[in-house]
Formats: sequence, C-alpha cells, structure tokens
Amino acid sequence: MAKQEQVMYLNDKLIEWRRDFHMHPETGFKEFRTSAKIKEILDEYNIPYISDFFSTAVIAEIDSGKEGITVGVRCDIDALGLPDNKDVSYKSQNSNVCHACGHDGHTVFGLGTAIYLNEHKNSFTGKVKIVFQPAEEGPAPGGAKGVVESGKLDDVQKMIGIHCSPDFPVGSIAVRYGAMLASADNFSVKITGVGAHGAYPHQSIDPIATAMQIADGFKTMMTRELNPVKEAVLSICAFQAGNLEATNVIPSTAEFSGTMRTLDNNVRDYMIKRLKEIATGIASVNHCECEFSAAFVTPALVNDPQLNDVFCESIKECCENGEVCLLNEPEMGYDDFARYGQICPAGYVYIGTQIPGKHIIFHHPEWDINEDALSIGVALLTTAIERLSAEYQA
Repeated sequence: MAKQEQVMYLNDKLIEWRRDFHMHPETGFKEFRTSAKIKEILDEYNIPYISDFFSTAVIAEIDSGKEGITVGVRCDIDALGLPDNKDVSYKSQNSNVCHACGHDGHTVFGLGTAIYLNEHKNSFTGKVKIVFQPAEEGPAPGGAKGVVESGKLDDVQKMIGIHCSPDFPVGSIAVRYGAMLASADNFSVKITGVGAHGAYPHQSIDPIATAMQIADGFKTMMTRELNPVKEAVLSICAFQAGNLEATNVIPSTAEFSGTMRTLDNNVRDYMIKRLKEIATGIASVNHCECEFSAAFVTPALVNDPQLNDVFCESIKECCENGEVCLLNEPEMGYDDFARYGQICPAGYVYIGTQIPGKHIIFHHPEWDINEDALSIGVALLTTAIERLSAEYQA
C-alpha cells in the first residue's frame, strides 16, 4: 500500500485546515491567530508542543519512546502582503494579505505529519520536532534565525523541509543537489541634498541625479567587477523622491532600496563592500550626504546529498508513479530554511502542487495549490522520517 493511502484518513481535515489558514493569513511575526490555531489542533490530538520561546513559533514534539536520532521538520506559517484575487470559497478575509506562496499548505503538512507520527509511534525511532516557523518572508532577517538562536533545536541531527511548487505535477518532487537557493541581503540608500525650484537647478544639490548615478554605479559594478560565471543578482525594487504633483520642485532627499543574491559568500562580501563604497563615494563627489544600510537575510541554501537521496526514495513509496525531477541549476530566490543547514545537515525539496489548466506563479494574487498534494506532502515527510530513523538503527 502506498504511503499516501495510509494517511488518507486525514485528508478531509488537511483540506479543511488548509482552507482555514488560507482564509485567515497573517504576515511575518504577526501570525497570532495562525499560531493559536496550530496549538488548538495539536491540543485536540494530544500532541506536546512548546511555544512562547520566540515570537509566534511553535514546535510540536513527538517522541517514539525508542532510542534514535532527532529529526527536525520546518513548516513556515506566514503569508504575504498582497490581495487575494481568487474567486473561491476560501478566499482571504484579511485585506491585502494572502497565502501566495503555499505556507498554508506547509503548515498543514506539518500538522498532518505530527498527527500521523503521534498515532504511529511504532513506525519510527527517536524524536521528531516539527517547527512551525514565522516570518520566512520577512521582515529581515526572518524567523529561522530566532528559532535557531533559541536553542530549542540544539538536539536536532537532521533537518528537512518541503515547499509547494506550481511548476511540478502532483506526485512529484523537484530536487537540487548542492546549492539550490541564493543568499539574500536587503540594502537601502538615502541621499540628502538641497531642494530648490525646478527652474533654478543650480541652486540645488540634486539628490535624484545623485541617486541615479549611484544606481548606475551599482550596475557597472555587477557587469564589470564581478566574474560573469559567478551567479549574482542585484535588483533595485523601490525608488522614492519628491511629490508627483510638485512638478517644479527638486526635493531634498531621494531613497531607493533593493535586494542582492549570490551563491558565493566571497562574492557576497565583495558586493556589500563595494555597494557602500560606490554609494558614499558618488554622494561625496556630488556634495550630498549618504546613508547606506544592508540587512543580511539568509545564507545560501545548500542541500545535504544524503537527505536528497532519502527524499528521492521516499516519494516513490508515497504514491503510485511518484516522480523525481532533478533541478540542473540553482535559483536566485531564497529561503531562510538555509539557516538550519548551519546547525546540522539539512535537505529541502519542492513538492508538486500544479493545478492542471492553470498558470500559477509564486507571490501572485491568483496563487493556489492543488489540494491533492496535501496528503502526499504528509506521506513524503513521514516516510522520510521513518527512513532516517531506520538508517540510524542500521
């Protein structure tokens, strides 16, 4: 019997819970209702947990009562600050907040796994800690850092995580050996000059012109100073200056912000150093003041190959025609799951949630998942945990 069939007794509840979380999304470090709902469900099934140790995080603890390793599972619980434009019964009831990245599904994967393992303690050895983590989407530096620094996972020897992906069909996982996702830093630049009448620009010290020069300097650094074979991305994502209605006023300040990504820590260090040098140098030449800041979000996510192997073997047990899709290239997105890889071997894969006939993309108001994947996600995590505990016994 495929593992998915063994967990199907939970399927109606998984769908019910997922839709409830989808209707009541909350952004990073504000997941108060979400956290309370998680604890309510864990209480209902008599599953021990710890909370009130860091923000809205909850860790469910399942002890088999037998000697073995401690496996951690990360399930992020936060949503995004954008509207939900779907015409569905479970549409978000919170204005301009939406589960547009699948974290409602991740939360349910964790709940289903906790319930199944708690009811089938003979299927594994050791302990399992399921981390319901806040603020994967930010604000920087995200929730994983606080969970790790709390010390509540110091005994975890292997960490696993799965992420919904609309790019792959239900019944499949996508695996990347080695570096999978980039490191991430946010940066901001504020230029202060002297405002003046637009007809008399010589009386100003124009912060807009200076900010534009700095932005061009950043682009030049990316194309002329970095080795082109090193993966690196820099995007300016916001620019604010002046008043659109004040068409004849040069403002006194201009600000812009963005993100930088790379798979190489040496490249990251160089980029941060040069961004500050370029910003302050150009500002000084133009007689402006410059405030530059950078916020480290997460390191690059590098998968442990043994855990990748476990996922690949597990999906084939979970459902008929279980499929493994190998990712040939890393992606420049990030996930703060990478921080768990700094304390123990960690493995992270995409699980297919594709809806046939629909084009779904990440972080979009029309985001949705194929709910047939919910039971597969629970089956995948429980099978992987059982395999890891069996390897320890061997």
